[in-house]
Amino acid sequence: MYSLIITDVDGTLVDGKQQIPAINTKAVERLRSHGTQLSLATGRTWVSAEPFVRQLRLTAPSVLFNGCRIVDPDGRPLYSELLDIDTALAGLDLARDADCTAFLYVDDRLFVEQRTERVTAQERKDGVECESIGSLAAHLQRPNAAAPTKILFVGDVDSARSLNDRLSERLAGRARIVQSELDYVEILPPGVGKGPALLRLCGILGVAPDRVAAIGDNPNDIDMIETAGFGAAPANAHPDVLAVADYVAGVSSGDGAFAEIIDHILPPLKL
Repeated sequence: MYSLIITDVDGTLVDGKQQIPAINTKAVERLRSHGTQLSLATGRTWVSAEPFVRQLRLTAPSVLFNGCRIVDPDGRPLYSELLDIDTALAGLDLARDADCTAFLYVDDRLFVEQRTERVTAQERKDGVECESIGSLAAHLQRPNAAAPTKILFVGDVDSARSLNDRLSERLAGRARIVQSELDYVEILPPGVGKGPALLRLCGILGVAPDRVAAIGDNPNDIDMIETAGFGAAPANAHPDVLAVADYVAGVSSGDGAFAEIIDHILPPLKL
């Protein structure tokens, strides 16, 4: 029996409409009946993740920004890492000619250079509001500018893959580069990720990693799945995730994969 289940949000817990399907809500209730805690691990901000925490009445901390921050159920930080400003500036410069839109995360504020269809789509998807401020580099170069938490680039699949390769090569040792979706590339502080965050969360909760089950669907979930005692994925997860998962659901994320995985993990309730 696992003491903690930690799950990705997008492509795992929620459907394409950014809603938690009723079948998944019922699965969370079954977890609660067994006394098993559920934690979210997401690239989202607290503002974006909080509605899910409230809806599911979660009592465990959540991992945000793909591992840059851990917060308690009220959003208070328990752990936080920031991206070095010089590294952030280097990343923005390397992405200058890429067909990708940059999103600069500073705490729960989200900055963009200008409003575009991609910005509007991101706001709709994550339930956040972006602030259009012109040059992101100039914003970071202001006196006493706050260090960002992370930078997200959103483009088409080919542009994102090319940018991922460029950033990974040029920022090696200075930052961690992850793809949380096929068309997403993120610059995180070095050593940060869902896997390291899970180890910190285990320390906070006093839970051994082998008593944790992790669920995810994209490459940014791999280190979390490998860190946990048991890892699972929806049928439509990225091939690299399917390769490391201990269990693969028979259905995709939109068809109840999360609930199927919970049923596989939980022992039958004694009547």
